[in-house]
Amino acid sequence: MERGTPPAQARSRRTHERLLRAGAIHIARVGYEHTSVANVAREAGLTQGAMYNHFGSKWLLAEEILERQLEQVEAVVAHVRDTVQSPFGRAVCLSADLAELIERDELVRASIQLTLDPSLVEEDCVWQTWERIADDLVGSAPSGEAAANLPGERLGDTPDDPGFPGAPGALGSLAIGLVLSAWLLTRDDPARPLRECLLGLWRTLAALEPSGDALAFVEATFNPDRATADPTDATADPAGSIADAAAVEGAAPGAADPDAPDRTAPDDTH
Repeated sequence: MERGTPPAQARSRRTHERLLRAGAIHIARVGYEHTSVANVAREAGLTQGAMYNHFGSKWLLAEEILERQLEQVEAVVAHVRDTVQSPFGRAVCLSADLAELIERDELVRASIQLTLDPSLVEEDCVWQTWERIADDLVGSAPSGEAAANLPGERLGDTPDDPGFPGAPGALGSLAIGLVLSAWLLTRDDPARPLRECLLGLWRTLAALEPSGDALAFVEATFNPDRATADPTDATADPAGSIADAAAVEGAAPGAADPDAPDRTAPDDTH
């Protein structure tokens, strides 16, 4: 129980969280249309009266799921913004952290399922919101001379298609598109990890960059140790993922590990 919180209030918060998580699990499993108040209450081990008392309707439950997942995604974005400087590096690290969040958190998985549910017609969807956030994150990274020596920025110099995919304006949406593609390819195959599928997609794209720096950065980003610091720096420590913090109940959105080193992309000396 939180210090200073009345027992009844603390109990109410726990009940609210149980119902929210139970609803997210059920929606992620069978979709919004096939989720009922009775299903959610049963999943949480509570009564339908408790469900109506905390949410009022199934849609109000879905709205809170969407709000909560956005808080977690914004925490991921803030962490990447603080620890990665190049546009390409931000795109890769954002996609990797989002994939980890999808794998670990039912609120995020349920939000994706809500986006794809044919019974819901919304003006906006999770993927569109993520794309706008990603485009802003990548677009605000250093560019021009400041980013000239960061790996991956020369991807746009390929002669066949000079606009793909090194232009910062395209990298944010590209990253989200790759996450969506990997999720669609793996959602019905529990034996195939989402992050591994996403890594394969990034490998294919990064191989277009001639120096090999982009591919090396991708491999380091998806390494379990997340060692994306300068590989020539013997003092660099592996950087942790924000998904670790976001998965902890009660963690403040946007909170980052103060001891985590920068995930700045290594310099290109070629």
